[in-house]
Amino acid sequence: GTAADMIKLAMIKIHHEMKAQKLQSKMILQEAKTRAEFITRDARDSIGRQFEEITNLKKQRIQFETQLKALVHSHLELMQQNSRLVQNPVTPGQEAEI
Repeated sequence: GTAADMIKLAMIKIHHEMKAQKLQSKMILQEAKTRAEFITRDARDSIGRQFEEITNLKKQRIQFETQLKALVHSHLELMQQNSRLVQNPVTPGQEAEI
């Protein structure tokens, strides 16, 4: 080979290398896109689970509050009845006024 042939071969090698590098860059970019899609999907799933969990906790809180109010109300009624009995004690042979 002449110098021109050597330059031509070098240019061909450089051309192939540039194509290979571009292909590798595209592969890296595609891998990054795929990972980003997985991360986004996982985040979306996590948000969905957290939303369900928060909704369930809100339902549990409402149930607890309802039960607690009913319990407090029944205890207050018992205390009021007890207070009336203490104020008006029942003697033997007498019916209690409640």
